Amino acid sequence: MTKQLTSFYLQVAEVPCLDSFAVHGCDEIIIFEWWQDGELWLGTKDYYILRWSSEKARFCIGDANNVSFSNEEEFIMFSDAVVALANVYS
Repeated sequence: MTKQLTSFYLQVAEVPCLDSFAVHGCDEIIIFEWWQDGELWLGTKDYYILRWSSEKARFCIGDANNVSFSNEEEFIMFSDAVVALANVYS
């Protein structure tokens, strides 16, 4: 997870807004809002949330109440999670 995030942030400071999809910048404190729950809040598209879950050891797409909507929204690769979230509504 750390290698994937480091690689992403070395190449891209943030993804500001792709059809209402935003990946938080690596220096934004909001990433750690759910750290006490073992989660990093990495990005948002509308009410969908992209986060890292240490419990699941996956990048997950869910909402404020659900870490992930289902196993299909849990990814080993950060890039796969970003693409899946970017394609919501497609």
